[in-house]
Amino acid sequence: MKVLCSLVFLSVLGLMQPAVARAPAVEDPINVSIIQLLATPEKFEGKLILVRGYVHFEFEGNGIYLHREDYEHGLTSNGLWVDARECSQFNGKSFKSGYAYVAGRFTARERGHMGMWSGEIQQVQRCLGAPD
Repeated sequence: MKVLCSLVFLSVLGLMQPAVARAPAVEDPINVSIIQLLATPEKFEGKLILVRGYVHFEFEGNGIYLHREDYEHGLTSNGLWVDARECSQFNGKSFKSGYAYVAGRFTARERGHMGMWSGEIQQVQRCLGAPD
């Protein structure tokens, strides 16, 4: 009986191994610039990306821009809508404006609040302040 149970266990274990081997790998974000996203959005559509820029969070205005001056002059075409509310600094404190890294899923099909942006970063996984 013990031999039969061992054979059954080994058979079940053997059936499970292919399922484990086919498990999807964790997706790493593609390190990309805002310029690349603006110039060739089709290359990054639906991809998990990591981008650095100037973030600013406010009611109906969460975005990441190429430069702080783009935010200050309202150049939303030089930015992307960000589906987040704040970023964290390395010390854990949150902030609403500053240079940061944002990781999330890029789409140019959606264009943020009132369609004013050049795309969106959805499903934000991380927003971390960039060191000076």
